[in-house]
Parts: sequence; C-alpha cells; structure tokens
Amino acid sequence: MRVVYRGIGMGAMPDKPTRLLNVSELLRRRPDAAAVFMARSMACPGCAMAPFETIEDAAAVYEVDLGQFLEDLGRAAEGQKEDRT
Repeated sequence: MRVVYRGIGMGAMPDKPTRLLNVSELLRRRPDAAAVFMARSMACPGCAMAPFETIEDAAAVYEVDLGQFLEDLGRAAEGQKEDRT
C-alpha cells in the first residue's frame, strides 16, 4: 500500500508538519515525532488507523489543541524540545 500526503506524491512533504499530513507518513519520515504523540497519551504511533488519519483527525479524536500540537511536532522535526504549556 502506498501512503500519500493528501493527494501529493511521496516526495512532496513540507518542512513542517501540516494539519493534512498523514500520521503514518509523518512518523515514517520523522520518527522523533512519535514522542510528541506519546507525551499526550496518543496511541497513533502504533495504531492501525495511522495510515488513514491526518494530524488534524488525530488531534480531534484525542481533543488536542491542533495549533499547539502542530508547533510541538514542528519542534520535534527540527530536533527541538516540545513545549506543552
């Protein structure tokens, strides 16, 4: 199965995660992002639905503030410490 970034080919992932980015694609390309999910008790890194959900979907399911979540994912992608305040 080929996972895509919502209609864009595999090579077109943006530098920072966006709300429409597929969860499994994010985790495949940026494994350090798993820590951001786990810090919020989000089971996305091991979930069977990860290939089918976007970051926005996951935030809605877990009732996480999407803006802050995207910022923290961006920091993790850059190798920075996340800020959950």
